[in-house]
Amino acid sequence: MRIGLIGIGTMARHHARAATRLGATVVSACASSLDSRNWDAFLREFPCEKRRDAEQVVEDSDAVIVCPRWDVTQHMMPMLLDSEKPMLIEKPVALRSEQAKAFLRAARCPHNKMIGFNRRFYRPVLALKKELGTRTPKSVHVVVSEHLDHHRRNTGEDVIRHLVPFTSVHTIDLVQFLFENATVKAMYRTEEGEFVSYNGLLESGGMPIFLGINANDPSPVGFWVRFPDETWVLSPLETLRMYRGISVDASGPVRRYTPAICGEVLEEGPGKPGILEQMRAFLSGRYAEGARLEDCVRQLELIDEIRRA
Repeated sequence: MRIGLIGIGTMARHHARAATRLGATVVSACASSLDSRNWDAFLREFPCEKRRDAEQVVEDSDAVIVCPRWDVTQHMMPMLLDSEKPMLIEKPVALRSEQAKAFLRAARCPHNKMIGFNRRFYRPVLALKKELGTRTPKSVHVVVSEHLDHHRRNTGEDVIRHLVPFTSVHTIDLVQFLFENATVKAMYRTEEGEFVSYNGLLESGGMPIFLGINANDPSPVGFWVRFPDETWVLSPLETLRMYRGISVDASGPVRRYTPAICGEVLEEGPGKPGILEQMRAFLSGRYAEGARLEDCVRQLELIDEIRRA
């Protein structure tokens, strides 16, 4: 399969490595500029035609990977969704739900477009989803932390007010992937300059989901899923550990309590986690295994609900 890339940065190279590992060939690429500093590194690894614009890349290719700068994709969506070519499109495709809904309503060919939420393909995430199909937790606790200086250095000041639909949305997507029809019951906001932290309660089928999205929180990021007899911890998101009971060490003056591990699932494999399996599904035409534009609408609707609460 002939692959074209719109964007040649770090994520583009991750996707291109996965595609070529699975037998595809990178035939063309474009960037924000023909003088982009990323060209040398990209072309050394993936010799291909250097195109001036996205339309040329789409014309060259059997399938397209779209991963330009974070604030560019939303402006390209009408053109992308009008193309019959299969596309793997990195988020964010929109920053508000109304914008995503408008894209979906106007789309001529949305059926073969996959959105790049690679965490859906993590082995620990899929193991937890399978378990959730057999029993219901008592509660779930979700922690998200956005380290603002890191984002400023890597992406720029403008991204700070858009971090929830840009990066926190990865975790919001997993909330919706793992727990159906989550809605906001109560939410509290704390303004921290351009960023707003949110802490509150969601509900899914009568089950409480405690959600915290905070700036510079040193707490571990992840999911704590409390079943009646076990607690399953997805933290970091590449590691799932199951705990049953505790062990008690009373040998010293202070008793020490340690959760007892009864199982573990790790994300393993070459390259950036989830990217290879996501690409395998995409190149095989199994678009429904990944996130779709409809999922982005639901993510952004929940984010809008969190912001309004």
